[in-house]
Amino acid sequence: LFIAFAVCGQAQGEFVVQINPVTGEITKTGPPINGVEYIYADDRALDENSGTFFFPSALPTKSIFQIKLADGNTVSSPPSNNLSFYQFDNSTGKFYGIDRDFVTDTKFLVEINPGTGATTVLGPTQLQSIATFSGGFSTFDETNHRFIFLGPPDILFTLNATDGSIIFSPNLTLGADESMVNFAYANTSNTL
Repeated sequence: LFIAFAVCGQAQGEFVVQINPVTGEITKTGPPINGVEYIYADDRALDENSGTFFFPSALPTKSIFQIKLADGNTVSSPPSNNLSFYQFDNSTGKFYGIDRDFVTDTKFLVEINPGTGATTVLGPTQLQSIATFSGGFSTFDETNHRFIFLGPPDILFTLNATDGSIIFSPNLTLGADESMVNFAYANTSNTL
């Protein structure tokens, strides 16, 4: 039986839930998540080794929530500043994101300490002109330790998660009425 986990908003209360994809049954795994009023859709990460779920909350403060899947309790919720595109590398136990400096409009790949929200910039690569800054546009290649995300105008960035350098940055060949979202990387078949 496959069980999916999600954060479900219900009457201004958010909960971690288990979803049975066969029956559609939803089961809350814990109490309401305190301190969350708004969640960015599709910007999340999962630490499969420890069974924790990460997601950003925009209101009332912008924070990184770390929730235990087993009981739905909050482990930590430090400020997240300007972080987005959360990804977790289960093979190394490292938590990543893109940090945005609004003053210079530059972005950097960072490693995030989920307990404190502190970040370590990975390498000198500044990612200019990346306006897209929400979930559904990134994934992680655990086999090769690469952070992959889409930035406008349809540039598919692949970054080395060790030093933050750009490995590839091709333009996608999309038609005028086409767009791409919700990336996933299949580590077993090495396919994006």
